[in-house]
Amino acid sequence: MNNFKRKRLLKKAMSRLLKNDFNGAIKIYDELVSEFKESSIYFLRSTAKKGLDDFQGAIQDIDKSIEFSPNDAEYYNAKASILRESGNLSGALDYFNKAIDLDKSDDGLYLFRGQLREDLEDYNLAISDYDKVIELNNSEIEAYIGKGICLGRLSQNKEAIETFNKGLEIDSNATELYVNRGIANCRLEKFENAIKDFDLALQVDTNNYFAYYNRARANFDLKNWEKTISDLDKTIGLNPQYDIAYVLRGNARIEIGDKQGACKDYHIALDFGRKEVQENIDEHCK
Repeated sequence: MNNFKRKRLLKKAMSRLLKNDFNGAIKIYDELVSEFKESSIYFLRSTAKKGLDDFQGAIQDIDKSIEFSPNDAEYYNAKASILRESGNLSGALDYFNKAIDLDKSDDGLYLFRGQLREDLEDYNLAISDYDKVIELNNSEIEAYIGKGICLGRLSQNKEAIETFNKGLEIDSNATELYVNRGIANCRLEKFENAIKDFDLALQVDTNNYFAYYNRARANFDLKNWEKTISDLDKTIGLNPQYDIAYVLRGNARIEIGDKQGACKDYHIALDFGRKEVQENIDEHCK
């Protein structure tokens, strides 16, 4: 195969990859790797296989990339991502560590490892990674979001709010920062402040069902039943699968004496698998 044909096939395969025609891309990469044993081609084929949820095949290909280019952090990062998506979180952590050992200046690697450590509920180490991201790239909003969430999980809600504030100084349109700051304010029982945060989030994104849901929770704690129900109506309208919203709306309807509506919500939640509402059904729906 001459170099001209190689370039043409690579371009054609990439076009199919970008169109999510993973099988078509794999056929072309198969032809290429039969002649060119290159780490980059194995890497691209692994990406296509990952798109088909063929994690074993994707790992086999990325292992070839690592075999041919053992000092390239990108391939260790890619394997970590595949392992994480396949559910092997501890294996993913090992490969993020190896990637960072090879490239300690890539803020993205620390971000991915921090997010993985957050998934593993290792919040202190996740915060260390997010701090490293901010040190290398203080405009990376995801690091402020992740760090603030981890601080909240550690019941350090005031520190979480400070972190979200710093993020908002960089990007005042980051809805996740407003929503998570609102959640931290709720934990501190500063419900009015929380509602202001959710309002700000919804000014930026009127379709943010999570902001509506959390504003409903704040209004519920303030005993604003009608506002609670209104926000939950919007939550469910935007995401009918958000099962916990039916539970909270049922609870709010009980408070205003609408047992029929509440029981309907509880049964929908039960159908979604929220077995804890059976107690509510037993109490109110007989």
